[in-house]
Amino acid sequence: MSMFEKYTESILGPREHLVYMARESKWVYFWYFVGTVFFLAGAPFVIRIMQDFFKIQWLNIWEILGYSWAIGLLIFYAFYAQHQTTELAITTQRVVYKTGFYAREAIEMNLYDVVNINISETGNTRMLGFGDIKINGAGTTIIAEDISDPLKFRKMLTLMQDPQANQEFVAGQQSTQYFNNSQTDS
Repeated sequence: MSMFEKYTESILGPREHLVYMARESKWVYFWYFVGTVFFLAGAPFVIRIMQDFFKIQWLNIWEILGYSWAIGLLIFYAFYAQHQTTELAITTQRVVYKTGFYAREAIEMNLYDVVNINISETGNTRMLGFGDIKINGAGTTIIAEDISDPLKFRKMLTLMQDPQANQEFVAGQQSTQYFNNSQTDS
């Protein structure tokens, strides 16, 4: 597997299959990306102007550029790692939510213990295709923020709670009406 190993795939039990994997929306990181680009491109010039204005000559432009790129890439990597390590998955037996790379938080809930699912979308997030999902269960609550296509996640979860659809999926007799394009487009 890759550096960002898929947690859900690594914990599947016998006769348990991954049905749907939801991810954080890439739109959430858009402003972080824009900020990183401005930092990478603009910081050397801002520092150079400040040097000229305050008559400070302790760094040359190549050192400034190097420091700016190093800091900008670290910022980008931190947000990339967060995006790649957040999973919200439905298997044939449970719902799994995992976030974090260095410090991991994982919550698992039996599929049939799900009491209700709340979807929260603002006008902007709805247009961009993401929202927050809150899954209440018997003694456990999963709160996943900024998940791509939350309505599709809810549809797949309610479908897998139907014993007949669940058995059809396990048996490999996947009806295109129910399971077409069940894997996420990240």
